[in-house]
Amino acid sequence: MAKVIFKTTMDLSRRTRLGVLLTRLSQRTAPIIHRSITTTTQSFQTSLTDLSPKNGLHLDRTELMGKRVYLQTRQLSSGSNDEDESNSPDQHSSPQPAKERFQSVKILLDEASLQNKRRDPFDFSDVPQRTNLVTENHKTSSGRKSKQDPREMSTFLFPGQGSQFVGMGRDLLKYPNVKDMFSIASDILGYDLLDLCLNGTQEELNRTIHSQPAVVVCSLAAVEKLKEEQPKLVENCVSAAGFSVGEFSALVFSGALDFEDAIQLIKIRAEAMQRASDVVPSGMLHVIGRASTRFKMMCREAADSCLINGQTNAMCMIASHVYPEAKVVAGNEEALNYIQEMSHHYSLRSAKRVAVSGAFHSPLMAPAQEIFSSAIEKVAFETPVISVHSNVNGKKYRHSKHIRSLLKRHILEPVHWEQTMHEVYQRNKGDHFPKTLEVGPGKQLGAFLRRNNAKAYHSYEKVEV
Repeated sequence: MAKVIFKTTMDLSRRTRLGVLLTRLSQRTAPIIHRSITTTTQSFQTSLTDLSPKNGLHLDRTELMGKRVYLQTRQLSSGSNDEDESNSPDQHSSPQPAKERFQSVKILLDEASLQNKRRDPFDFSDVPQRTNLVTENHKTSSGRKSKQDPREMSTFLFPGQGSQFVGMGRDLLKYPNVKDMFSIASDILGYDLLDLCLNGTQEELNRTIHSQPAVVVCSLAAVEKLKEEQPKLVENCVSAAGFSVGEFSALVFSGALDFEDAIQLIKIRAEAMQRASDVVPSGMLHVIGRASTRFKMMCREAADSCLINGQTNAMCMIASHVYPEAKVVAGNEEALNYIQEMSHHYSLRSAKRVAVSGAFHSPLMAPAQEIFSSAIEKVAFETPVISVHSNVNGKKYRHSKHIRSLLKRHILEPVHWEQTMHEVYQRNKGDHFPKTLEVGPGKQLGAFLRRNNAKAYHSYEKVEV
């Protein structure tokens, strides 16, 4: 099969010869995220009107990284990045009323236009699978496509929020482009992302507005390590999937989304999700049960217990299907406490809190979906050059409109990771499996793969960050 040439240079002649996304060489004007929104959401009999951040970001066009990118952020007044992730007030300031915090989302999405946009300095799209070389180089004399040995191919799995740890990325700084990645991401985010990853506290790194971009940048930086140490694995990658926010890593790697656009979207997504989480105290719980465990009934009874105790907006549901005996449950704090207290009754072997601040991938994220959906309309997507599987249904993304449509649903709907693994590794009996690499912090996806497909796990490898 055609080899992946995963590089970041501006070699126009080579790109022309390979026929790789000629349209991406034009200097398109891609206005990113310019829209005024008034979010009015009612969910679970709780008024969530005017749910938009008071303190957002103006994104002004300026020269960045020597003519490569035009993005710089400046924080206005008391910036939203300083909001406390926890439910307790910040030690330096008194807590603001929810309605005051969410008076206008306009500044989150305003003034983010790009003019004369340059080629993404970290263009992960330069891969020959985009071209007809795959079919041309692998046809027999009869004109039929020859069968490729799966053992020569690779699949990349990108982790999501919850895998972060202080010190991640330190061993990647010696590889090309990694420092530039962190520098550009820091300018977009408005804080030093690398310093946070290396020297910050675990509490700060666990904040949604920090952990989501940190995990994505570290994951893409790990690909740079692979380029240097095991380039064949990058060249022969045929499919990718990412868990929750890790799906953005997969889309950038596949060439479907520019690096800077991804960081912009993740920034807005993380801030919107945090603000939605502040409205109702909520969280997520990773539960491991047995064959007899009835997870849906457990969630219903947990929500009912909240209603009995007088909570009118109770919610509890499965937010991630990890493997048959394991789920991630999202809901109100009271519902999650109920499940932990009654774990023996539901035959749970484990019930542990996930290092996130809200009930992600659940209806409690409805306000965040409105903000994110408006932002995503202003970003350009391309058809992935390799198979990228969606968390929403486990299926492959087909084209740019398909990506945009499913990403809008991504915040509210469960992560179907178990189904995704079945789609990625489905094959005839006796067929070999590709080499699987977990690219990013943590080892959870490897553990999930072992539970979903033990044979595919035999060729699993972890890329350290």
